[in-house]
Amino acid sequence: MSDPGTLNQGIADGDGVIAARDAGSLWDSPDDKGTGHAVLVTGVQFNPDGSVKAYRINDTGQGVCGRVVPIKTWNAAPALMPDGSPKPANVTKKPVV
Repeated sequence: MSDPGTLNQGIADGDGVIAARDAGSLWDSPDDKGTGHAVLVTGVQFNPDGSVKAYRINDTGQGVCGRVVPIKTWNAAPALMPDGSPKPANVTKKPVV
C-alpha cells in the first residue's frame, strides 16, 4: 500500500520501501506528466503534531540521493493503476542492511 502508515512503518522498521509516483508531478516537469516512476523512500520527516512533513528519497531518474520531497508535492504525484487507484508501494519483509 502507498498510504502514509505503511510507508512510515516500513521506514521505521528499516525495510526497503519503493513507491510509485508520477514523474511529471514529482519533478515539476509537464513533459513527464503521467509517466510512472519508482523511487526508494529512505526517510520521513514529521511536523510537531506528528503528521508527515516530507519524505526523503533516492531518485535514479534525477540522479539524486537524499532528496527531500515535501508532503504537498508527494501527495500531488501519485502513480495510478489503469482503474485510477494508486499503485501500491513495495515493502520488503526484512530490514535492508
